Amino acid sequence: MKTSVDRLEPTKVKLTVEVEPADVAKAFAAAARELAQEVNIPGFRKGKVPRRLIEARFGADVIAHRAQERAVPGYVVAALRAESLDPVGRPTIEVQRFSEAEGAAVEATLEVRPPIDLPDHSGIRVSFPEWDVPEGAVGEQLEYMREKFAEIDEVSRPATTGDFVTIDLVVRRDGTPIDDAAAQDALYEVGSGGVTPMLDEMLLGGTAGAILKYEDALPADYPEHGGATVEFQVLVKDVRAKKLPPLDDDFAQTASEFDTLADLEADVRAQLRRVRYGQARAEVRGRVLEAYAAGIDVPLPETLLTAERAGRVDELTNQATAYGLDLDTLLQAQGIEPDKLEQQIGTEAERAVKARLVLDALAEQEAVMVTAEEVVNHGAQYLLRRGYPREEVQRALRDRDTLAVFAVDARRAKALDVLVAAANIDGEPTEADLLDAGVLNPPTAEPGDGAILDQAAEEPATDDEEPPA
Repeated sequence: MKTSVDRLEPTKVKLTVEVEPADVAKAFAAAARELAQEVNIPGFRKGKVPRRLIEARFGADVIAHRAQERAVPGYVVAALRAESLDPVGRPTIEVQRFSEAEGAAVEATLEVRPPIDLPDHSGIRVSFPEWDVPEGAVGEQLEYMREKFAEIDEVSRPATTGDFVTIDLVVRRDGTPIDDAAAQDALYEVGSGGVTPMLDEMLLGGTAGAILKYEDALPADYPEHGGATVEFQVLVKDVRAKKLPPLDDDFAQTASEFDTLADLEADVRAQLRRVRYGQARAEVRGRVLEAYAAGIDVPLPETLLTAERAGRVDELTNQATAYGLDLDTLLQAQGIEPDKLEQQIGTEAERAVKARLVLDALAEQEAVMVTAEEVVNHGAQYLLRRGYPREEVQRALRDRDTLAVFAVDARRAKALDVLVAAANIDGEPTEADLLDAGVLNPPTAEPGDGAILDQAAEEPATDDEEPPA
C-alpha cells in the first residue's frame, strides 16, 4: 500500500491510497466467499458455490461492488494510521479505480486535528478568586431554614403579600366550566403568581368568606385554553400567616444535629465556604487554561465547531423542555436576546473546541495517562453533580462507550492539572487557611475500596463544567 497526504487547509487533508492488485484480489475472493454463504444454487451447499457461478447468475459487478464496499474503508483506516492522521469526522471517499488487474486507487478528503505548537506552560500568572462567604450569606441560609420549619396559623385580618389563603377556584369560558382549572381547598401563597397575576391583586385585602369574581387571560402555555380570556370565581375560605421560629438554641436542635445556634451558624458558614472554594477552584482552572490558550494559534476544524454548536443548542432546548417552556421563553428568562444567540453560541463553541484541542495536545506532550479508577471516578463526579440517580450512574459507568467518552475527558482534566500545578496563582489559600476556615477536615485514615461513588458525591465541584466530548 502506498499513501500520500496533501494538506488542503490547516485542518483539511486529501489522503491518497494505492493498493496492489494482489491485495485487491484478496478482497474479491473474500467477497465471493461471503456471497456464497448468501445464495442458494441447486446442487451446491451454502458457502460452496463457485465464484464463476455467482458471476454467471448475478454478474461480476456484484462481487466487485461487495469487495469495494468491504475493503475500501479498511484501506482508508490503514492509511490514516500509516500517515499518523487523527480524523475528527467522517471522510469523503472517492474510488478512482478498483479491480483485480489494476489494483485500487482511493482518495479520501477529511478534517483532522491540527498540529499545535505548544509554548512553555510554566509560570502562567492568575489570581485566585474571592471565595470567602460574603456578609449576610449565613443569615440568608438560616432564614431559608426557618422558612422550612415555619408554621402556618389562621388569622382574622385581611390577606397581605406572603400570607396563605385556602381557596375554592372555579374557571369558566363563555359560561362553561373548565374542570381541569378548578381547585378545592387549595392553599395558595398571595403574591406567588401561581395562577394569574390578577389573582394576587384580587386577594390582597381579602378576608375569609369573600367571593371574588373577575376576568383574566390564562397563561399562553395552558393546555387547550392557553391565552383565552376566562371568568374566575374565587371563594376565600381562610387567611393564614407564616410564623417563623425564633433563631435560638432550640431552633438549632430542631433543624440540625447541633445543640447551639452558634454551632449551627459555624457549620452553615463552613458549608458555604466549601461550596465557594470549590467554585473558585473551578474558576481559577478556567483562568489558567484561558491565559495559556490565548497565546496559541489553533485552527479549528469546522466539524468540531458544528457539533459543539449543535450540542449547545440541544442543551438549551432540553433545559427549556424540563421547565415546561419553549426556547424563546427560556432565553428571555436568562436575559439572552434570541437574535444574538447564534453569535453567543458560536463564540462559546470556538472557545470550548480550542481549549479541548490544546489540552489534548498538552496531554500528548506530557504523556498524560489515566487509570480505570480515575475514569470511573471522573465520570461519577460528572453525573452525580448533575443530579443523576446513583443507579443510573452505576449503569452508565458499566457502558464501554460512555467510559470511552469519560476517559478522554479525564485525560484532559489531568492535563489541566499539569497546567495549573505549573502556574503562579496569586492569593491561593494554603492548607492551613482551609483548615482554619473549616473547608478541609483534619486528615483521617484512607478510605477503603468500593467508596468511589461516595467520594465522588462528597467532593466539591472543582473540575471544569464543560460537558465531556
